[in-house]
Amino acid sequence: MLFPAYVITPNYDLLVEETFEKFRVAFFDGFVGAREPFFDLAAMEQDKVPERWARLWKLHGSINWIKQSDDSVFRCHPPKPGQQVMIYPSHLKYEQSRRMPYLAMCDRLKAFFREANPVIVFCGYSFADEHLNELLLDGLRGNRSAHCFALIYSTVKDHEQAIRCAEKLSNLSLLAWDGAVIATRCGGYNDLDAALATSGSGITLEKGAPDADGKDTHKARCHLGDFHHLCLFLETQFGVRTFE
Repeated sequence: MLFPAYVITPNYDLLVEETFEKFRVAFFDGFVGAREPFFDLAAMEQDKVPERWARLWKLHGSINWIKQSDDSVFRCHPPKPGQQVMIYPSHLKYEQSRRMPYLAMCDRLKAFFREANPVIVFCGYSFADEHLNELLLDGLRGNRSAHCFALIYSTVKDHEQAIRCAEKLSNLSLLAWDGAVIATRCGGYNDLDAALATSGSGITLEKGAPDADGKDTHKARCHLGDFHHLCLFLETQFGVRTFE
């Protein structure tokens, strides 16, 4: 059975859309139409789009979402002078969090966690958004077959909020540069055999002090929180597609 890929992002730039279009990946973002695509809540909720289409849910709005005077929302880029661009701040007021299409995007994230054995990978998310944290943690609590892998760019100690979240739930795994939180337990990586640090794995070695016998030691370092290394890892798993 074919399952659609979901891209859920709080970013409001157009990087994901540009990438999908470059590689000719069909996707649905809640808008329908051609000249001025409009937001269609029913199309999102019914989710009758073919499985081969990716779903793109932009939780904090987008630089190409425009709100009209009648409160309807359409997609247009670049916006014209005087048009209201729908970009939500990281910390929303209650009345803002109840507005469309923000509410609909959050509902899609909730629906994703109701699927059978859903797996979500976070990269570049700092866990600084309490609204999004609440959705994520509630989804993981409500479906114990779900799992989230949060890939952190820097060290574990730089992300105290992320650690607190991962220590509450065994199905939230936090992978940072120098350590991880697995099954609610936080710790550093063990020494690694140099042969295991293969190209494209996202794992490298950092030379440490010699041990008691004078032999070199190597600490494992995880770079999957870096988009560059994550993409290289995905290429090794799924193969490389070449486009002119």
